[in-house]
Amino acid sequence: MFVPSFFLQKTIGLFYCNILHVDYTYELVGTFSWRVIVACLFPFGAWLFRILDHFSLLLSFICSTSIVLSLYVLFLIIQQIYLIVNGQTWHEYGKNIHIYSGQKNLQTNFEVVFGKQWYLMLFSPLISSPPIGDGMSFDIKTTETNDARHFETKRI
Repeated sequence: MFVPSFFLQKTIGLFYCNILHVDYTYELVGTFSWRVIVACLFPFGAWLFRILDHFSLLLSFICSTSIVLSLYVLFLIIQQIYLIVNGQTWHEYGKNIHIYSGQKNLQTNFEVVFGKQWYLMLFSPLISSPPIGDGMSFDIKTTETNDARHFETKRI
């Protein structure tokens, strides 16, 4: 599973870049004031109101881009962790389908998604982690009705 560790590593890198960019913008603009906040968050507005020159606009644009991208990637990570905890896909969440969710604990949900070595997959995409099952059949949650004679977990 290349995607989860990729997002995790990019988020860490983007937060580190944000620290460096904000520090450099702070040094470039001067003391901490409303100018630094405007320069980091709204570089084109700061350039239009002549708070920044052309070179500072470029540096502040890089800073604001990395802030926006890191917030977006952080949102994606939180969203995917929420779906994994609930045992759903995005489609099932949107359609309010709960046929697979609610029957497993957190560790089992991580093993279903990332494989048996799920804890190593979060740090490196190069580590092989064999999946649980064949990826085509999953345990579903069944409910007992009045005419049902058996209550069991079915495999589809």
